Amino acid sequence: MTALYTDLDPYCCRVLRARVADGGLPHGDVLECPIEELGDAQLRGRDQIHLFAGIGGFPLGFKWAGLPDDFSVVTGGFPCQDLSIAGKGAGLGGSRSGLWWQMLRIVRLAGPRWVVVENVAALLGRGLGSV
Repeated sequence: MTALYTDLDPYCCRVLRARVADGGLPHGDVLECPIEELGDAQLRGRDQIHLFAGIGGFPLGFKWAGLPDDFSVVTGGFPCQDLSIAGKGAGLGGSRSGLWWQMLRIVRLAGPRWVVVENVAALLGRGLGSV
């Protein structure tokens, strides 16, 4: 089985590819694409799916903790701009933080054993009940 790492930032994707190549992260594919474009074809056969992966903090932490590469998980720190107290408070209905609904779609498609979600503290009052 292989992992899947996704992000929109070209730099982050280069870092992820380098970490996969040097064995620092579990073997897998890095896709530089919007989460909306992910479907069954990209998710099939994946143990770990890291959405909004950045430079790989979640999978790196799992590796350092000694978790096996076939640990069934979807991770993601979906955008916080519409949730943050520095933002306008659009919440999960906003165009950026609303990507949570796409993350939920992926979780439902993939059916992992575990899901790890990261976001700002303001999520407590701006949508945690929905998450």
